[in-house]
Amino acid sequence: MTSKTINAKCPGCRAPVQFSSDMVGQALKCDKCGASFRPKPRPRSDPAVTTPEPVTPEIDFTVPVRLVGAPRRQSHSKWIVGAVVGLLLAAVGTAAFVNREHLTSTAAVEQKKKAQPTPVPQSEDKKAEPAVKPGPESFPRRMLAISVNQYLYANPILFGSPKRSPAALLERLSDKWRIPRDQLFLLTDAKNNRGSVPPIKSIMEKTIESFLVTSRAQDRIVLLYAGHATVLDGQSYLVPLDGELGIATTMIPLAWLSEKLQACKARQKLLIFDGCRTDVGRGAERPSPGPMDPKLEADLKAMPPGVQVWMACAANQSALEYQYQKFAGNDFEGSVFLNSFFHAFLKGGPAKQQPQDPLPIDDLIAKVAKLTQAAALGLAKQPQTPQLFGSVATEGASYDPTEAPAARLAQPTATELVPGGPADPKLVKAIFAEIRCPSIKSTTAEQAESGDDLDAVFPFSAEIMSQYAADYGSLNELMENAEKYPFRVGVLKAVEVLERHGRGEVYIGNTKKNVGLLREEFAGATNDAAKKTILKEQHDGPAAMYLELEDSLKAMEKIGTSRGSEKSKRWLAHYDYVLALTKARFAYVNEYNFVLAKIRKDELPTIDPAIHKGWRLAAVEKISSPREVKDQADDARKLFAKLIQDHPGTPWEILAKRDRLTAIGLEWQPAAIKGK
Repeated sequence: MTSKTINAKCPGCRAPVQFSSDMVGQALKCDKCGASFRPKPRPRSDPAVTTPEPVTPEIDFTVPVRLVGAPRRQSHSKWIVGAVVGLLLAAVGTAAFVNREHLTSTAAVEQKKKAQPTPVPQSEDKKAEPAVKPGPESFPRRMLAISVNQYLYANPILFGSPKRSPAALLERLSDKWRIPRDQLFLLTDAKNNRGSVPPIKSIMEKTIESFLVTSRAQDRIVLLYAGHATVLDGQSYLVPLDGELGIATTMIPLAWLSEKLQACKARQKLLIFDGCRTDVGRGAERPSPGPMDPKLEADLKAMPPGVQVWMACAANQSALEYQYQKFAGNDFEGSVFLNSFFHAFLKGGPAKQQPQDPLPIDDLIAKVAKLTQAAALGLAKQPQTPQLFGSVATEGASYDPTEAPAARLAQPTATELVPGGPADPKLVKAIFAEIRCPSIKSTTAEQAESGDDLDAVFPFSAEIMSQYAADYGSLNELMENAEKYPFRVGVLKAVEVLERHGRGEVYIGNTKKNVGLLREEFAGATNDAAKKTILKEQHDGPAAMYLELEDSLKAMEKIGTSRGSEKSKRWLAHYDYVLALTKARFAYVNEYNFVLAKIRKDELPTIDPAIHKGWRLAAVEKISSPREVKDQADDARKLFAKLIQDHPGTPWEILAKRDRLTAIGLEWQPAAIKGK
């Protein structure tokens, strides 16, 4: 019987979905929100219309239940959230990788065994993407993607848009390379529809080890790493979320990964390495490893026999990334190398695959390399040469459809690794909440969000944190007794100023005004009208912030004379941190005002209209502002260093390390502006 096209709506987000009539009864997935559903036919009186039936996703928990930076669910996804919450409550002492299986009921599992075809998600690009027609067998393949983004002590890197990210690539490769959905794993701190988990060193090591150990001899596996890598004292390292570039013990030796890959019994092992990332137009907000060290390239090439390594760039090159850029009709959001995969998918795909076949990378290698090289030369005028080393082992286990699936990942949570036991989560959370301020450089909505959720990232010692217990009931109690707690109330007032500025709100006289966030981009002609707008922005934004920050600094220095009477280690640490942050923010606002004036003075760098549509603020170490501004920045760094020394193993140490490494200098760089 000829199949027909069915039009329906996703039961989660109500987005239109299309599928053929021969897919009725199968598990499908919405491209937009990721919801799983199974269309079922209506009664025979109306056979052409189907109603999607929700399918409860199966969740595999392998990292802490508390998800750092978990995406805020929209109202249309409440039924999905309900299903996940139910499974969370049923999980005991487990942790949280999202490992989504589309078929969970007994009937669905039986149907999966019958191997009905799985639809390929439609491409988000305008071009039609050739479909991959699945075979009847379940392929012995699995994939782990690790993406480290909001580094604490190193320069952050971009995750990419929902359609151009490691999470999206995980889904796409599942379809293209026939990787079963229940064998897809993602470890990242970035917000995405699979959930986010902090890839700190302990979790990252346990995750990699568990993934490799649980792989079967017949499996063909993919390990994708997107993050920093560096060379220190002649040794190569991967840099986890909490890694410090100059301290070897905080990083993961590449030699360790090499040993684990060698011990893994999988039939084929592919490492996709997207390291050495940089955005030339954004600068380095914190220390960056820079281009690929020749030693790192040599160590990657020297992986054990049977391990293939697909690198995003070569020695002395950087793997480029962009917040947004367009070249040759292709959009790039995030990694140029990973984005090139999506564009390469539009240029055809592998022939029909069999379960015993190697991973079909031959079809992509040349396409991804060509797209990446062209974009790097066209956009940054510098080379970026993806390269593949190693080969598939000539011998290995044969495909065996009767073997049980690979075991699920399992690992201890980070808190289980704390000597003497972890601190009370409520205590840690309250400390972060009391001094939750926006980033020093809050120029975007994402940066302005005050909730880094660091309380969920790091495990703190109960013994250490017991010294910082509260001796009061609530912050309201302090505010209502200001005469009794002038020191603490003064700190809270300074926090209020910083928090308000992070939302773009200032007081002009006694009137609170929303002036918006400090601009990060400028597009258009620098004519008189634009200069007039910039002048108003300077007056309403940084000028008003400057006055408030100046008053706040004076107030903080005044109450600092009474710190000898404050006995709480908690509030002494609060004071030093908030004072340092206020000084750093004061220096940054002045620096921002200084570079904003360059628009009015026609001092912007030359752009290439074919590539750039405007300018973006890039971070630089050197401050251009006058000496008194530099002095405030220097004072802030000294205070951060004092906090690190005085309060080791505490939230203040983490915050101070991060902010001490943040570059306050700014300069305009040519850039593409999305939507322009």
